[in-house]
Amino acid sequence: MANKMAAKKKPQGAKSPKDAAEDVKSFSGELPKKTVIVGLQKTIGKLMSDSASIRGQIGSEIKNAEADHNVHRGALREVLKMAKMDPEKRADYIRHRDSYALQLGLGVSTDLFQEDESPADKATFGGRNV
Repeated sequence: MANKMAAKKKPQGAKSPKDAAEDVKSFSGELPKKTVIVGLQKTIGKLMSDSASIRGQIGSEIKNAEADHNVHRGALREVLKMAKMDPEKRADYIRHRDSYALQLGLGVSTDLFQEDESPADKATFGGRNV
């Protein structure tokens, strides 16, 4: 029994930062210098605060459009997302979305439109005649 205990290695203490850095270096090549990391922290921090400010401005614009022009936030979000899509992916997305909506009985009803709209507008769903 004593031989088994002697055969077990004693756990080693934590590695020094220098040894840990050497281990990482051996796996990933040269480590970035402290100035790079600190610089990234400052740059990313500023961009994050800028993006928060920009998101606030975007939210304010959308809120004003909702109040002043009856813009539907969700519909706007969807069409803006679709505007950024590749045309083939957008067509596929619209085809699937429209198919799913029709399968769930969510087709557009003509009574949802105002009287001043043309009959062609009333009889379409997702830009296609139904």
